Order: sequence, then C-alpha cells, then structure tokens
Amino acid sequence: MAQSIVTTISESSDDKAAVNASSADVSAAPTAQDNYTTYALVRRLIADHLRPHAGRLIIAAVLMAIVAATTAATAQLLDPAIKYLFLEKDARMLSLIPAAVFLVMVVKALASFGQNIVMNYVGQRIVADTQIRMFDHLMHADVAWLRENHSGKLIAHFLNDAVLMREAVSRAITGIAKDFLTLLFLIGVMFYQDVWLTFIAIFVLPAVAVFVRQLARRMRKSVTHGMEETGNLSTMLAEA
Repeated sequence: MAQSIVTTISESSDDKAAVNASSADVSAAPTAQDNYTTYALVRRLIADHLRPHAGRLIIAAVLMAIVAATTAATAQLLDPAIKYLFLEKDARMLSLIPAAVFLVMVVKALASFGQNIVMNYVGQRIVADTQIRMFDHLMHADVAWLRENHSGKLIAHFLNDAVLMREAVSRAITGIAKDFLTLLFLIGVMFYQDVWLTFIAIFVLPAVAVFVRQLARRMRKSVTHGMEETGNLSTMLAEA
C-alpha cells in the first residue's frame, strides 16, 4: 500500500512537472503580436493604406523637398548676412539680404502649409477607410470571437488605434521624409562652408543613431502598453 501511494505521488509530481514545462513552453512561445516588427508594420501600412494615395503623397514629397531646400537656404543666407552687414557694413546689402530671407521664409511657409493639408487629408482618409474595414470585419465576425473580445476593447480600437494610424502618417512618416531631406540639404551647405568640420560632425552621427534607435524601441513598448491599458480602461467603463 505504501509503495503504491509513493508511486502515485511520484506520478502526479511528474505530471505536474510536465504541465509546468508545457505551460512554460507556451508562455515562452512568440505570439503573433511579437512577430510584428516595425518594418513589417510600416510595410503593411504602405501597402494597404498609402498606395491608394500615391499621387497626393508625391505632391507632399515635392512640397517637403521645397521646405527642406528653403531651410538650407536660410542657413546659407546667414553667412553673407554676417559678412556684408556686420563685418563689411555694406549699405547696399541692407535691403537685399533681408528681402531674400523674407522671400525664402514665405516660400517655406507656403510649402509647409500645403504639405500639412495634403498629409492631414491622407491621414483622415486612412482613419475613415480603416474604421469602415473594421466595421465590416465586425459584421462578418464569428460569434465566438465577439464573445472573447470585450466591446470596450473594440471601441478603443475604433477610436484610438485608427487615430494612431493617422498620427503615424501625418507626423511620423512626414517627419522622417522631411527631416531626411532637410538633413541632406544642410549637409550640402555644411560641405560648401567647411569640409573638415563637416567630416567631424559626420563621424559623430553613428553614435547618435544608436541612441535614437534605442529610444525608438522604448517608445514603441510604451505606446503598445498605453494602447493595452486604454482597451482595459474602456472595458472597465463599459462594465461599470
């Protein structure tokens, strides 16, 4: 009898160990959400939502290039302004250089205004199209899936996640494209003014890029956690 009890206990212990091991394997297994890298999300965003607006995006890209060029032109105008106005005190340049700066700033403001209008329109259309597709998905969804997902989380997806997609288009992609073009034009101005100082600055850029990449990873985790907490809050409010 004692031997059978010991055997039963040992078998139950082995079963518990096997269950714990299988649970650990399941928890350690990557989920579908973990497989969505930043590159995959951006590629899907471009393929599903940005490609239908290719014409407007080309116009926005041209306007971004104008903004970047005028930014570099403003930096370039500082050199003759200091040289002719403050050092040589040339009276003829007192009206020409301010007029040139004013003209450049007007062109930059108009291009920036047009680019913001185009990108905001594209962002709003993406929100509308995404919400329509989500609603169509809900209308054809399985009842079991609807029971597993609380209505509060679904509302959070409709209101918050779609708006985040608009922000990704109107701010993130716009900022990346415009800042990249601005960087290229400013590097050209730097090479034109001082080659050796430009090379020194370029050697510092890789260290800054590593820091920015780490910061982007932390921001992505924070945004994902914030979206999950927003869904949980919507669920609690719906159940209250």
